[in-house]
Amino acid sequence: MNQGIAFIDIIFLALVAGFLILRLRSVLGQKNGNERPRDLHGRTLDQDTGDNVIPLPGRYDSDISDESLSVPGLVDVMKADPSFVPEEFLGGARRAFEMVIEAFARGDRETLRFLLAEDVYRSFEGEIQTRESKNLFLETGLEFIRSISFIKAELAKDVVLVSVRFVSEQISVTRDSEGRIVEGDPNETVVITDDWTFMRDPRSDDPNWKLVSTAAPSA
Repeated sequence: MNQGIAFIDIIFLALVAGFLILRLRSVLGQKNGNERPRDLHGRTLDQDTGDNVIPLPGRYDSDISDESLSVPGLVDVMKADPSFVPEEFLGGARRAFEMVIEAFARGDRETLRFLLAEDVYRSFEGEIQTRESKNLFLETGLEFIRSISFIKAELAKDVVLVSVRFVSEQISVTRDSEGRIVEGDPNETVVITDDWTFMRDPRSDDPNWKLVSTAAPSA
């Protein structure tokens, strides 16, 4: 780990301040074959919030505490790379979470390919293909992120794996080409818990973290 893990000041700031800010801002202001021009509540999505701001709904609570530091493997990661700052990592993970949710709903394959490992990308892309083949449109509103917390961290042979739990309130509606609701309720907010795992090879020149796993918590 000569180069260190370089969590935030490389991957997440590069992720937000570089390619993905420009990409996601353009997506929010354009139409393509698989998006609708308004959100779930009929508001237009092309409001300018400034060159360096990604609109993030609501606030969130990041769970950094003595209890968090007892998460398996987290202290080992911190010892292996002093540049690892838990609070900043969770802040970057939050932004990545919102970007993936937005990109999946809009069928933005370019952004998903940049963020996801190949296996996860194929799964997401397959869902998008199925939706497109039925001429359906997914509208997802990430209304509120209740909490973000570490689950575990691992120093594997060649890679670093960090797992994070997101508890969020979302509205999800699927419409047909005429705008009729096929599934979901635009007035119903659902609490969703997601466990995501991010991976990076610390020996690689590529500073980017990839999302390698998404799952619901085990019962």
